[in-house]
Amino acid sequence: MSICGVKEEGLCGHKQVFPVEPIEIGGLIVLALTKGLSSMAGIGGGGVSVPIIMEMFFFSTKPAIAISSFAIFLTSLTTFFMNFREKHPEKENVVIIDYDLVAIMMPTTLAGAQIGSLILVAFPSVTILATLTIILALLTIQSVLKAIEITRKENKEREKKPEVQEEEAPAEAVAKIQEKEEEVV
Repeated sequence: MSICGVKEEGLCGHKQVFPVEPIEIGGLIVLALTKGLSSMAGIGGGGVSVPIIMEMFFFSTKPAIAISSFAIFLTSLTTFFMNFREKHPEKENVVIIDYDLVAIMMPTTLAGAQIGSLILVAFPSVTILATLTIILALLTIQSVLKAIEITRKENKEREKKPEVQEEEAPAEAVAKIQEKEEEVV
């Protein structure tokens, strides 16, 4: 919540942390759930976090992006510590994190972060918000088209396979076993 003229005449700022407003408590719950779901999906979730921070905590675009980036950092760090000793399900003596991929991706990720911080300082909030909205819309369209393509491919593969008999219901399977046992006795 932006407060003007409270500390000094003509000076605006964000409200203090306490007292906590009910909408902020709801925002914490929604933000925690979205960050958890984002982490499970393997993405940062900044495209969802920024609007939540802006609407429920009343931050402007630039501080919301900074807070979202820090939240992504904490989520990534937590996920790393939870998985760094996890073994690969199919490969023996291999951890689940592919450090070769990390070594390839990190320089470009860091370069992108540097460029993003320069853009954040150089452009007004409205331009950044419009750009992020367009990018999020394009990524949503791309994801939907990819989902449709995968669904069509899976349906074609399913149609090509000969129909396999459906597995019996558990009650029918138990009845057949009992019949076989009675025949043996």
